[in-house]
Amino acid sequence: MSFRYCSLHLAKKIRRYTSTIHILQTQRLFAQQAPSRSIYLVGAFLAAGSGCYLYNSLNRKTFDAHQANPKRKEEARNAAIAFVGTCLIVHVAWKFALLSRSVRATKFLFRNFCIHPASNPQSMLLHQVSHRGIFHLAINSVATTSFILELSPYLNFSQTAAVFICSASTGALVHVAIMKYYTKPEINPLMFGASGGCCGLFAFFTALQPLSEVYLLFFPFTTFYSWTILGSCAVLDAVSIAMKWKGVANGAHLGGYLTGYAAGSFALATLF
Repeated sequence: MSFRYCSLHLAKKIRRYTSTIHILQTQRLFAQQAPSRSIYLVGAFLAAGSGCYLYNSLNRKTFDAHQANPKRKEEARNAAIAFVGTCLIVHVAWKFALLSRSVRATKFLFRNFCIHPASNPQSMLLHQVSHRGIFHLAINSVATTSFILELSPYLNFSQTAAVFICSASTGALVHVAIMKYYTKPEINPLMFGASGGCCGLFAFFTALQPLSEVYLLFFPFTTFYSWTILGSCAVLDAVSIAMKWKGVANGAHLGGYLTGYAAGSFALATLF
């Protein structure tokens, strides 16, 4: 039996097993239609707490102190590396749980690292470092790292983290709130990833620099104004929610855009 045949056979078994696990877990978890109140409370606490911190810390004094810090770029780079490293560790844990067929580990990850009606309250925070696949992880890692570095002249580490957590938590709350709108489990997606927080960072950056030229990963041959990308993505997410398009947690993106833009507008009025 050749090595190539063994590899293809193993890959086929892995795909069949992981897809079966996903279907069974989705059907089982969405049997409970009403999310627990604790999920709403934890999400509201995270969003309100990080929002209050931003409100109190965004002032000229902290901004001038941050501008005088010669290591702000290095701190932003270290924060991005720590975030991507954490996402990689969680991704490896998912792969190990699925490939080893560990029911306990799989159940733990499903209940704590993605959002659905039967998830634990801490998933409102931990879902931000969990991703569906390597492509999802790569896209979010590149985008989040880019915006962390772009915001380093304006925000310190704790302020950037507050924008990210506030946007991601608000997006998660929007996603949970519209779960009842989706009546079929195969349409209502499990929510993974840093997309809500990343959208918040991008919207914050757009509020500060709406005419900044931005490259898109899928269209690297030209640039677009940041406000056109933000507006187009927000409209697309709103249409996706209304049309019940499946596969993407559009409510999380939309909540992240609104939160990040509101925080960026406040920062623009306060700091400049």
